[in-house]
Parts: sequence; C-alpha cells; structure tokens
Amino acid sequence: MKFLSTSWLIPSFLAISSLTMAASIPAADVAALPAEVRAQLAARDSASDQYLVAAFETRKPELSVAQFIDYYDNVHVPIIKENMGDSFPLTHSRYYLKRQNGSDTPVIFGGQLSDFNYDVITIMTFENENALNAFNTKYQDPTIGGNIQASAEKFIISSILRIIGLNPPHVTYK
Repeated sequence: MKFLSTSWLIPSFLAISSLTMAASIPAADVAALPAEVRAQLAARDSASDQYLVAAFETRKPELSVAQFIDYYDNVHVPIIKENMGDSFPLTHSRYYLKRQNGSDTPVIFGGQLSDFNYDVITIMTFENENALNAFNTKYQDPTIGGNIQASAEKFIISSILRIIGLNPPHVTYK
C-alpha cells in the first residue's frame, strides 16, 4: 500500500485551497508548518492583491526576430525602468514565441499561423491596482510617456498592440 507523502499532499492542498482558507489558518498552526509551506502561504497571500497586465506585441516587419528581442530587452525595457522609476512594475516578463529551427515561423501546437500575429507576450506584475494606477498616471506625463512611446515606435507595430488585465494565475504543479 502506497501512502501519500506530506511533500506532495501539502503543496497540492495549497494549490487547490482558496485564498480565504489559506488566510484563515490559525497562526500557531502556520508556525508549525514546514518553512517551504509557510513561504508558499506567504506568497499566495501577497499575490492576492497583485494586478497583472498582458500585452501582445508585434515586431515591425523590417526587424529580424533577433533584432526585436535585442532592442526590447536591452534598449526598451531600460528606457521604461529609467522613466518609470519607483512606478516600474514588480516584474516585466517577456515570453517570446518559440521559433522553428532556422526560421521565423513559430512553433504551433494548435491553430494556424495567421492566428499568431504577435512576437511576444509581455506580462507586467504590479503590487496592486494602486501601483498600476501610479504607473498609468506617470505614463500620461508627456515627457515620460513620450520617451517610452518613441522607443516603442522603433520596434513595435502599435496599431495591432493588444493589452489586457489578468487575474493571478491558477497553478497546478506536477
């Protein structure tokens, strides 16, 4: 007979329990949990207020994929950081489309090439909605927003840029 180990059971429970349930565990019980489980609870509690924004961005046709990635990572993001200062998001993650070897064609597991008119999905994580609002307010400043937009116009097709808010992820672990 095989028994479930706590190393599997507790993280699995945390993955399916609600935030309110995690928040309602008595402090003495939380203190008795293994350090890694306490860290997971703390991360879940702090993530509940986070605000995520996803942008689907397309490179200008005159740029290669490598040029697009290089400019975004090494020029554009530093411009955003410099101009936004403390209003820069907690994370600014770029998920570039995986390409078939030696080509610009994305690796597609479902759908058709025409369904994927973007080169990167950018996810920005803000501490909370107030932090997002501070970012947006700062972006409205003509100098700050102008600097960022001038950089973006060099490598992104702004007419097909799509930006949307996301809920925190629902994660299932192996």
